[in-house]
Amino acid sequence: MRRQIAPPQNPAPRKSIKATVQGLRKVHSNAHALFECFRPKSRDENTAREFQRASRALESALEYFAETITLLGTAKTQEDHNQAASKIKDALNQAETAFEAITPFSTFRMSPRARRAALLIPPLDRKVARKLTELWKLPKAEQPQAFTAWLKSAGTPKLIAERQKKVNQILAYARAVTKKITPHQPRAEICAFVFCDCYEKGRLRHPPPNPEIVAVLPNGDLGYRNATPAQHDAFVAWRANACRHPEGRVTGGKIGHLLPIQVVRDALSPHRRAFPIFVGKVLNCRPHTRSSHLTLKQVHKLKAELDRLETFRCGDPEIDQDLCCLGGQMKQLVSAALKFRKPIAM
Repeated sequence: MRRQIAPPQNPAPRKSIKATVQGLRKVHSNAHALFECFRPKSRDENTAREFQRASRALESALEYFAETITLLGTAKTQEDHNQAASKIKDALNQAETAFEAITPFSTFRMSPRARRAALLIPPLDRKVARKLTELWKLPKAEQPQAFTAWLKSAGTPKLIAERQKKVNQILAYARAVTKKITPHQPRAEICAFVFCDCYEKGRLRHPPPNPEIVAVLPNGDLGYRNATPAQHDAFVAWRANACRHPEGRVTGGKIGHLLPIQVVRDALSPHRRAFPIFVGKVLNCRPHTRSSHLTLKQVHKLKAELDRLETFRCGDPEIDQDLCCLGGQMKQLVSAALKFRKPIAM
């Protein structure tokens, strides 16, 4: 009778050690962060020497800890896993010993507490402040001469320097107070749009509810004349979806980039003759006025100015970057205005 031999059984699959490796790496990173927060407690040379020796030992222990974590992560067999686990225990013991050795020579670096902003303390020399107030009330043409005469009346150069120092303190305090109490000016923004010609070409989804009051405005948009409140509400509801362009706008929106418009305007004002439309009509735009839109003739001139603006540099990288962005936005508006033969509303 033959003896049946049982087929070899496959070993049970090992559990994933991914979570274990991740946890060890987190422990290692926390230990490194803790090590970075240590510093010598005393400035004594012997203490500093012992601290450096202990820190080198701790650094090597953490490096060995990292190597053992890598071995554990790359282990494929059970034997490799057991060897790596034993090395992990040894590395943890070394790191613990190194931390115990470095602790007596060090202390934690505590993050400094946020200090309150220093209160503005006015200068105490009221006599100088009163004299400055009197000088300020004089005509502007007489102020420099009167101030110089009063400054020299102190006598010796040392006394003149002390008086000048008190004046500088008062002026610095006045500037600080003015900066603190002056409200921030709202950022000037310009909006520009190009409206479609669907009403003129008869490409509407729905006819207007009251065709007799609808009119084309100078800026290319649609408006109405002599409308009652009910006709106004009906016109607004119709205008929102009268054609495939929402509110009749082909393109447009807020123009600008990072800097306020007034900064770019001040930088380009000396070159107003080279860019009369861009500076005078776009950057100096006054919204909601009759002259705030660009006619087709002005759009053609603006197109030529934008071509010249591409190679223009004012010397400030931020302003040049903003000019490049503004030029690209205006070119998009110009191309849409020429395509639909419409003005640019601003």
